[in-house]
Amino acid sequence: MKSIQLKNYKCFENTGEMELRPLNFLVGSNSSGKSSFLEFFPLLQQSMKINRDGAFLWVGSNVDLNNFHTVVRNGEGMISIEFNIDRIPLLSNSFVNKDLALKNVKVGIDVTGIEYGDAISEIRLFFNQQKVILKLNERESDDVIINDERMTYDGEHIAHSYTNSLLPKFLFEAAFFEMESQKGNKELYTWTRQHFKNKERMMPGSIIYRLRNLIDKKQFERRLHNYLNEDVEAGSVNFEHIYNLALFTNLNDIIDLVNYYMLELSENIEYLQPLRAPAERYYRKRNISVNKITPSGDNVVMFLLRLQREAKLDLFNEWLRDNDMKFKVDLNEEGGFIELKIIEDGKDGKNMVDVGFGYSQILPILTTIWKDIYYRDVFANRVSYCNTSIILIEQPELHLHPRFQRKFANLLTKCVKQIAGNKQDIRIIIETHSQDILNSVGLSVAYGDFDASLVNIYMFNAQNENMKNYIEKASYTKEGFLVNWPIGFFE
Repeated sequence: MKSIQLKNYKCFENTGEMELRPLNFLVGSNSSGKSSFLEFFPLLQQSMKINRDGAFLWVGSNVDLNNFHTVVRNGEGMISIEFNIDRIPLLSNSFVNKDLALKNVKVGIDVTGIEYGDAISEIRLFFNQQKVILKLNERESDDVIINDERMTYDGEHIAHSYTNSLLPKFLFEAAFFEMESQKGNKELYTWTRQHFKNKERMMPGSIIYRLRNLIDKKQFERRLHNYLNEDVEAGSVNFEHIYNLALFTNLNDIIDLVNYYMLELSENIEYLQPLRAPAERYYRKRNISVNKITPSGDNVVMFLLRLQREAKLDLFNEWLRDNDMKFKVDLNEEGGFIELKIIEDGKDGKNMVDVGFGYSQILPILTTIWKDIYYRDVFANRVSYCNTSIILIEQPELHLHPRFQRKFANLLTKCVKQIAGNKQDIRIIIETHSQDILNSVGLSVAYGDFDASLVNIYMFNAQNENMKNYIEKASYTKEGFLVNWPIGFFE
């Protein structure tokens, strides 16, 4: 996912298209909407892999937003969400060429309130320079419009059914509900029987299969011309309609690709809330293999225990040392309990309870960043619909000395530089009030240690800072100075 835009969502009339670079800072005064924007991602995550009666699961383990009417701006209208994706590979068995992909994908959905809750009223899909509009109706037939051509057939009722991913799938009813338009298939079959070469008898399924699984328009056109009879005059074929028809009969497979992407993206979202769980003197063992840190960070010890048992805890400690964190962690197992010790440079190890609250707040953040950069390498060769990972961090500076905040900023720039060099698709989004973190990133840019194009700064409630929009974008110059930054912002 490379950008997102929210309209009529909470306090935002329109966030504008917000590009997600490898490193993104959200800054602004209290109650300016930073956390509201950030919370959309855990909302998206908790809505996946669960059957719903509406667009999103507003109340879940990540966030509690009550319901649609609480979230929609001023309690009325509809919420619009759009996001852009570079590429979704065609891994489904429905498609012929595995090297092809949905490219330059834009997905838009409108969510409206209805009598018993909320529902998706429109879906917009743009990919490979094609446009699919799906208008959903809870009581009447849905409408399908492909490249501005209405594909809905008279007498064929189209309904939708919510899935455990983002987009609903569609059912076509003539006599019985089917996953494909029977009238669309019949038209495609009749047309191909009339215009294709008759060198061999072609079964209906074979004809449709040869066309409908070609999403790429140029490849579709080449295949079509190869099959046409020699006496078919150039220009006599309504190529646009036949291509739209092939997309129409393939509608649910296209939706599947987007849904598979969203399911995998939800797995790759890491959210750390502003006040992480305080340290405990001893942690009770649980027979659970932890591969993700919870929003409160209360399971970080179980993840570190997994690293220790896999002989990888030393790798984590080496990473802390290489990034000048000046401490390492150690675990002692005693019976059914675990003790987490912090060993500061030149000192004996102490229980985390005895070394200051800040360690319990920063350790889940450091562990999550390390895990997403290094630990996922185990799956580097796995074929995936989505390789994007999003790390969301609220107020990492809490209970940290300014010097430690600057060290954390230096760690961020080193990690993001490595992410870019390795071509990993990891996006870190940080909500912060820390001047030290922002200034330290600027210094890294000025010293030539960090590329300013890798970072975004979004200022929320910027109108209160004498700027034009609710959200304004700032950036660093190559000298490390902030551009488009309001005077007195930190005063």
